Amino acid sequence: MTKGPLRWAVLGVGGAGRRRVEAIHADPKSQLAAVWRGRFAADAGAPVAQSLEDAVGLADAVYVCSPLEAHADQVEQVLRAGRSVVTEYPLATTTERAEQLYALARSRGLMLHVAHIELLSATARTLSDRVRSHTIRRVELFFSAPGPLLSGDQLAIRNIARLHRLVGVAGMPIRIDAVDHAEGELLASMTLKTGSRATLAFRQGPGHSRHTIMELTTAEGRWRQADRGLTFDGEPVELVPTEPVFVTDHRYATELVTHAAPTYVSQRRVVQVLEIAERLAAGSTGAL
Repeated sequence: MTKGPLRWAVLGVGGAGRRRVEAIHADPKSQLAAVWRGRFAADAGAPVAQSLEDAVGLADAVYVCSPLEAHADQVEQVLRAGRSVVTEYPLATTTERAEQLYALARSRGLMLHVAHIELLSATARTLSDRVRSHTIRRVELFFSAPGPLLSGDQLAIRNIARLHRLVGVAGMPIRIDAVDHAEGELLASMTLKTGSRATLAFRQGPGHSRHTIMELTTAEGRWRQADRGLTFDGEPVELVPTEPVFVTDHRYATELVTHAAPTYVSQRRVVQVLEIAERLAAGSTGAL
């Protein structure tokens, strides 16, 4: 790795990729060396490479912000080119493929980080600080989004971020009790380690608006996250102060690449939550 600012390439400068570009430009320890593809690539303020290989060759580390179907293959290409890599979730659509990529990174002495920026939000951090999993009696998680009508198995993988939110505050489930797939909808119920129940409803299709609602019934009272707001027994809760999530994630990523520092989502947790999504996608019930 060269001395001076850490040189980054961004693959896929769409919505998330543009935020990555902004975070790199705002960091004096980083430099945007190249971008490849994406509707905002021409406005990124860096050379637009003609190929993935060219972009990777100009960088010390790489962000993969391409459509999720491309994540695993592009992460593998970057690792085989000898560069550390940060990818938007999911790393892969199966636990087997994810484990292969982590093993490849280890074998080459490279860093691999899967970003889950929703865990860095003010609501997520406040809930993590204020709620203890052993006090939870019930969790209800709802997410809807506009877009093309998706099948239940597609919704499971696309909602890994929401599953991380649930696990982050309530702990890992130990069993999937029921799964129901319908066009544009996935419904499921799970048992948490404490014996409490978590229910999920994920929906996407034309006419939906984007909303995240999570309700936690605890021994002390009822927490409700509605998008960026949070209440306890109906009263607004002051959120912990946070900086923009992409800025925070970029700082973690840079420290990981330069100093092998720990990040906020472990490999074990990434694989565990991916297993839940994989089981939900298959409509598989039983112990986890």
